[in-house]
Formats: sequence, C-alpha cells, structure tokens
Amino acid sequence: MPLPYWQTSSRRFQQGPTRSTTTSRNECSNGTPALSLAIIRDGRVTKAQGYGLANLALKAPAKKDTVYEIGSNTKQFTAAAIMMLVEDGKVRPEDSITKYFPDALEAWRGITIRHLLTHTSGIQNHVAIPHWLDGFRTNLAFETAPARDELVKMFFKLPLEFQPGETWAYDNTGYYLLGIIIEKASGKSYWQFLDERIFKPLGINATRSTDRQPIARNRASGYEWKNDHFENRPVLLPAIAFSAGSLLSTVEDMAKWDAALYTERLLKKSSLDHDPQTTAILKDLVSGLLKGKSEPESFTAAMRIFLSTATGKAFWKWFADHGELSSFIFSDREDRGDGQVLRYKVSLGGNWYSFSVLMTKDRKIAQIYWR
Repeated sequence: MPLPYWQTSSRRFQQGPTRSTTTSRNECSNGTPALSLAIIRDGRVTKAQGYGLANLALKAPAKKDTVYEIGSNTKQFTAAAIMMLVEDGKVRPEDSITKYFPDALEAWRGITIRHLLTHTSGIQNHVAIPHWLDGFRTNLAFETAPARDELVKMFFKLPLEFQPGETWAYDNTGYYLLGIIIEKASGKSYWQFLDERIFKPLGINATRSTDRQPIARNRASGYEWKNDHFENRPVLLPAIAFSAGSLLSTVEDMAKWDAALYTERLLKKSSLDHDPQTTAILKDLVSGLLKGKSEPESFTAAMRIFLSTATGKAFWKWFADHGELSSFIFSDREDRGDGQVLRYKVSLGGNWYSFSVLMTKDRKIAQIYWR
C-alpha cells in the first residue's frame, strides 16, 4: 500500500525565492538547503534519500539519516502520549485543565483536555501575538528565560478569543500545556515518557529534543530566505516550543511512526478514532456508493440530487474503477459552525487516498471530498 512520502526540510522561508525547486542531485548539492524523503509501499520503505546540503557552511550533503527539526509534527507525539495516559486511566479527555493548573483564570475552568487536543479551547495562540516571543532570552549555557513556571503564568494572562468548543483556531499554547499535563499525570518528564512509551518500543532511534547541548549526529542546520540569500534560522529550543514543536527526527523514524498508527502497537483503534460507530457507518455508505447503491436518508437534499446526476454517478464509477475498498481509517475531526468535517485515510485497490465528509448537525452528509 503506497503511502505519501514523508518529507522534512531544513528550509523555512519567510519569502521564498521565485525560481522553481529542482530535483537534480547535482543541482541540489550546489548550495540548496536539504530535504530528505522516504517512500513506503506495502508497509516497507522502498526509497529513502537526502538531497541538497544539510549544512551550507560546511557543504555537508543531506542523507536519509539526516536529522531535522520537525516543528509542529511534534504535536502528533504529544497527542498520542495524552491518549496513552487516557488508556492508562490517568487522564480523562473531559477533565478541566484547571485540575492541572489550579491557578489559571476562572474563564479556563470550562476548558477540557479534549479542547486542547482539538485546538478548540479558545486560548490565544501566544506564538501568533506580535513580538510575544521577543521576550525569550538564551544565555551561553543554553538556559532560557523566562523559566517554565513564569511562562505558564504569562499564559494565564492570555485572553480567551472564543468560548471553549465554540470554534477552532490553531493553538501552540494548548499543546505546550498538554506537555505539562503529561508530566504531571505520568510523574515523568515529557522526554522520558516519549522515549519509554513511544521511541524505544518502535525502534525510533534518532528522534529527540532540539536541545543544542547534546550532540545529535547528522543534524541539519535550519535556514530562512531573506533579501535574496539564506540566513541561519533560530532553533526551536525545548524551553520555547516544548511539546508543541521541539523534536528532531529523520524520515526513517517518521516512517516507523506513521506505520505504527495503522496498528494497535501504541494505542487502541478506539483511542485513535473518537467515534468508531460513525466510521463504520461511513465505510458502509462509501462501499455502497462504489457499488452504485446509496441510502438517500443519509444525505442532505442537495447531495441526494447530486448523487442522482450523471456527474454524480460517473464520479463514483470512476473511483470504483480504482479497486476494492479495503481500509477506512479515521484521521481527524474539525468542528464547524454548520457541523463537522470528518477526515479518513482510504485504501482503494491498494492505493491510499484522503477522504472527508461534511456532516451537518442533524447527521446528514452535505459534502464529500476525495484527493
């Protein structure tokens, strides 16, 4: 089953160059910051390779085991760690976060762990506030101020931008708080918990924090494009990004992580899927549509009309020609004012596709998307 390749890059453009990106190995080695990629087919890596330079100053070439900052992909590991603690009985998704932060604002008492996980807490994203990060200082010993306790107090002063659960807005602050909850609930540091419960069981060997003091072999340098040239980019240090964005990893480690999420090696399927009953219903509906059958009562009036058109019928016939539906795996959910968007990974004839539906508040399917 071919999966989309994992790709990381040591480039982070504020304004990118206008020239097109090349894939020639010779050209990429001539001053272009690195990327590494892995392609997985039938559960195994069929190609893993680096392109470009992992360090421009040293002209060090990227390899398949080059270690990159993975930024907000860190949040995947944080979310998994929380759900492991849920399965352990140490955390409840509906717990108010004031259980772990008793000094928080009264307005935070309605915020649950689930709200933090789904970016629906309403807590202002501190990273998006102009000049907010300018207050961080790191000395020669890589000690960063403000200290975590002081930083959390600063978080408490952030206003709610909307009521918990009212809408969705990407939030680094919430995922930073989840890392602290992991530590308080487990009695271990965030890094120790990930190492013991995720990295070692999966044979993930190169993934670690972005701390600059320990030597991380094959570590790529980060760059950004400014005024027609590359400049060094600041590292997202653990004290600053923590459980929201301060992991290093390789494409091979990320391939192992991705593969594990298709199994129950780390988490039960019920923990990865918030509503297995809805997943089963949607799988049956999709299976029926691929066979030319539909259940009209499951769709809105507009969708029923579309499905009866020549275009609607041809749409499903075209997908049916791709092969048999074999897997239908929950990916994520987004709450919207008019309902929910539910996203899945779907396998047809051994090939993987992204599939999502817009479901209205009265549980009718209003739109369907494939890609």
